[in-house]
Amino acid sequence: MILISFQGLQIVLNLNNIPLILRLGAFFAGQIIHLYYNTIPGQALIDESSKVSDYCYQCNWTNMKTNSRKLLLFMLLRASRDCKVSAGKLYIMSMENFSAVIKTSFSYLSVLTSAQLK
Repeated sequence: MILISFQGLQIVLNLNNIPLILRLGAFFAGQIIHLYYNTIPGQALIDESSKVSDYCYQCNWTNMKTNSRKLLLFMLLRASRDCKVSAGKLYIMSMENFSAVIKTSFSYLSVLTSAQLK
């Protein structure tokens, strides 16, 4: 988040140097794309793990044996928590967090830009 903000600030401060803007812009876009492509598998895991409880509810559990029903209860209990991919227990890879990071980065960029231009 901080790197994206400062990279954007460098681009804004060097608007008169086109070769530098192209280099910094490519790095800036690369950071955002890298974060996005790391987020996609995490969001897919969250989506698929939330479907497990739906599948358990929709199965024909009334015709199951008692042992199978007990196992289904354990599956439902475990499926109540979504599986998540995290980066060091600090950042959960999801589209919600990706959009929050981008939004916050651009907010910081606007604050830094307004402070620098005054």
